[in-house]
Amino acid sequence: MIRKIQAVCRVVCLAGVTAVAGFGCMTPTVMLDRAMVVNATDGMVRAVSVRHEETLNTGSVNAILPGRTFELGFKGEPLRAQHASVRWLDNGGVLNKRVVELPTAPAPEGQLMRLVYTLHADGNVSAALIPAPGL
Repeated sequence: MIRKIQAVCRVVCLAGVTAVAGFGCMTPTVMLDRAMVVNATDGMVRAVSVRHEETLNTGSVNAILPGRTFELGFKGEPLRAQHASVRWLDNGGVLNKRVVELPTAPAPEGQLMRLVYTLHADGNVSAALIPAPGL
């Protein structure tokens, strides 16, 4: 009976040490200053929508002129998603849908980051984290 209790205690202690070690190695949460969409195409894009897959947070805008940027929101939120679904209509009315993996680079402690989605003329989209300018 005592041996069974000791074995159970060892398993519980080992699980506790593993959990503490795992939490100590976790990547710090990236805090967003804002999320933006850049229209890097040569035409207007319409019905732009970005949805963070895991959290289902969504931002959208009716139109973005070529070479312009639109702020989606997500301001002051931690970045919890790993992927985003991005949809838009290009200047020819073609619906583009892409799933993009979000960057995972850790931010320096206390540094707010901007999540920038860029819509490219070839129909692809990229996502990047850049440090937010200081206030």
